[in-house]
Amino acid sequence: NQKDLISVETPEDIFTGKQKKIVVKEALEHLLRREKKVIEMWFGLNGADQQTSEEIGDMFDVSRSRVSQIQLGAICRLRRYAERESNNLKEFQDD
Repeated sequence: NQKDLISVETPEDIFTGKQKKIVVKEALEHLLRREKKVIEMWFGLNGADQQTSEEIGDMFDVSRSRVSQIQLGAICRLRRYAERESNNLKEFQDD
């Protein structure tokens, strides 16, 4: 299983605090539609069953490698979003 070979943070791991699910849902809205769906399927979010790269690739008619590229791009977007939100909170707290 590919997940066993690669240690990947879930979107919820990127954020901290009581409202993780709300924050994750909001963050996912900043992804491209395909990225959002791939992340939801890969991690089993929002009621989706957790799926392998091969299963996701079959649904989107792309290779497992392409699914991995989409996942990495989405995770990078989520990290940037989390950093911006964190900086915004720090600025708010400094006021």
